[in-house]
Formats: sequence, structure tokens, C-alpha cells
Amino acid sequence: MKYAIQVNCGFTRSMLPVTACRFIEAALEGGNEVIRVFFYHDGVWNGVACPQNPCAEDWPRLAERYRVELVLCVTACENRGLTGATTLLPGFCQGGLGLWTDACLRADRLLVFAD
Repeated sequence: MKYAIQVNCGFTRSMLPVTACRFIEAALEGGNEVIRVFFYHDGVWNGVACPQNPCAEDWPRLAERYRVELVLCVTACENRGLTGATTLLPGFCQGGLGLWTDACLRADRLLVFAD
């Protein structure tokens, strides 16, 4: 199964990013493919290096170990003041909605983690 996953909530308001991270890891361990994880709306906060981020080590590990692409919506970042000076976690990059659309077209299933 090929998944495209969107995370719309930040770690400060919800545990859904943790759930998303655990789901992705389990899916990959089960032989599935995650085409891309797209962080949208407040979900972009998950890519910021911050001691309070419960997945600050998990997201980079997924990106490195499984070559999962972690994309922060560039517009959502700009709207929240996350500029080039913001320190992102390893494995994260910024991109536009076209990357999300591409993942949706290539995936068998779409999952959105939102509160």
C-alpha cells in the first residue's frame, strides 16, 4: 500500500503528530510505502527544532532510516513567521502544495491527521 500523509496539527495542541509518526513507522515496518509526509497549517511546527517537540528525534530518524520525505508547506511556514532563519529539524524541507498533489496522485490511500 502506498500512503500520502498530511499532518495539520502542531505538537503544542495535540498528540496527533505523535500518532502520525507511530503510524508511519508501523506502516513502513509492515512493508508499506510512504510517498511523502506533508505538514500543513499548524503542522509545520513539527519541523522546528524545539525541546518541547515530542517527535524531535523520531521525524529525522524516519527521514534517514526509511528515506521518508518530510515537507513543510512553504506558505504555512511564511504565515507563521517560520523563515529561513528558523532552525528546522534534519530531514525536513519546505515545498508547495504541488508536492502534496503529486503524492496524492501516486498514493493508494490518503491520511490526514488533523484536530
